[in-house]
This record gives sequence, structure tokens and C-alpha cells, in this order.
Amino acid sequence: MIDHLREVAQGRDDVRVECAGVIAGWWFADTARRGEDLIAAGLLMLAGHVDLDELDEWVRIGWERRRGASNPYPNGRRQDRADGDD
Repeated sequence: MIDHLREVAQGRDDVRVECAGVIAGWWFADTARRGEDLIAAGLLMLAGHVDLDELDEWVRIGWERRRGASNPYPNGRRQDRADGDD
């Protein structure tokens, strides 16, 4: 399965990390938790290189999409990618 995900991603680690992060963030923000989503995110991460800073940003985005902008990601703030704060 991991080889298949790696092949389908066609070297687009950024897209694979985006999907994994959004799925994981959505899962963490949900109150009714089932494991399938988190397993899917983990498989996507295992299929290649993961930029942890990029993953963190996408987890935040997934969280905020699930919870809404009125309930921001805990212990941090979302930064715009273009603001230069790395």
C-alpha cells in the first residue's frame, strides 16, 4: 500500500503532506474519533519524505477547517506562508 501511495504521488511530497496534514488536523479537531482517518494520514506520511514544518501548517489548517475560524488551533497561531516568519 505504501509503495502504491508513493507511486501515485509521483514525487509530489508537498501534495502528499498536505493531504496527510489536513486529514490529521480534521481528526484531532473532531469529537467523535475513529481511527481510519488517522491511519490514512500515517500511511501518506510513511510513503515518502515529510517536511515537518509543512505538516504542522497543514494540521493547523485541517483543525481550523473542522472547528472553524472562531476556535483556533490550540497553543499556537496560524501564520500565512508569505509572511516570512519561519
